[in-house]
Amino acid sequence: MRADLHLHSRYSDGWDWPAGVGARAAAAGLELVALADHESMEGVGEFLEACGRLGLAAVPAAEVDCTAPELGFDGEILVYFPGGRFGGMAAFLRGRLREREERMGRLVGRARELYGAGAPTFEELGRFKAGGQDPGARLLAYAVVDLFECLKSRGVVPPRADYRGFKAALTGGDAQPKPHARYVIARARAEG
Repeated sequence: MRADLHLHSRYSDGWDWPAGVGARAAAAGLELVALADHESMEGVGEFLEACGRLGLAAVPAAEVDCTAPELGFDGEILVYFPGGRFGGMAAFLRGRLREREERMGRLVGRARELYGAGAPTFEELGRFKAGGQDPGARLLAYAVVDLFECLKSRGVVPPRADYRGFKAALTGGDAQPKPHARYVIARARAEG
């Protein structure tokens, strides 16, 4: 079976909206897929619907930032919902997306202090992340790399700028807290 269980859409760091991701997967001859956007399940419904129309088996999923300091783990885990129930996880991640939006608002303000008028407004960053479209009411998983790429596209940051240095200067330690892996796993298991 040809499968890819770690696909991303424009809701996080992919380059296409969920229906387009499904269409590309079908065109590539995949038989089983999962949309596992970072910290988001916002596009899962659209993805499942598109895959159903294409005759492509699909599993709801997400890639969730988490930590387990006692194990030295600080990263991401993939969670899958083969039974199709994921409402609790989707609601939890929606809260995380709102936290990301608030943080990105602060970081856009900081970028405007550092780079002046060449830095985007939050609305302009949203259009950039949405591929030039108005993101409307969509909750997008904003990341520092989105702002970095937007600034590069505007010529404010050089094309070969060091991302890690940029991130350190921009965030100044403003990091989004991560839930414990135990909590994320328990939420996923609660939905089968």
